[in-house]
Amino acid sequence: MSHHNKDSAPPDARRRPRIEVDGYCFLRDISHAVPLEIINISLGGMQLCAAEAMRIGELRVILATLEPGLTVELRATVAHCAPWVGLPGRYRVGVAFAENDMVTMKHAVALIKHLTAVPALFAVK
Repeated sequence: MSHHNKDSAPPDARRRPRIEVDGYCFLRDISHAVPLEIINISLGGMQLCAAEAMRIGELRVILATLEPGLTVELRATVAHCAPWVGLPGRYRVGVAFAENDMVTMKHAVALIKHLTAVPALFAVK
């Protein structure tokens, strides 16, 4: 079980429902070589926990390892970033997937399917 508060907008405030992730997935922002922890995900984007702040509007390329030897690439724009209250040195980051990028959307679906099928993946500490 993740140790983070899962603050999110009420379901009616989102176009796509979020799936809370009970566990970890190995994510890496290859734009800046930063490991990430996924908190929740939808077809529209993800909420992440990161060790460094990200600039709003910045395009990021995120690799998600679904299993050893199987990695998908997601292109996303940083929608918000703020210090994570109660977790010094961590940031709550929201990213929006590039909806006009069919490869990213296909990979987002694969990631969601994988996360909902496997209770816990590779821990990132």
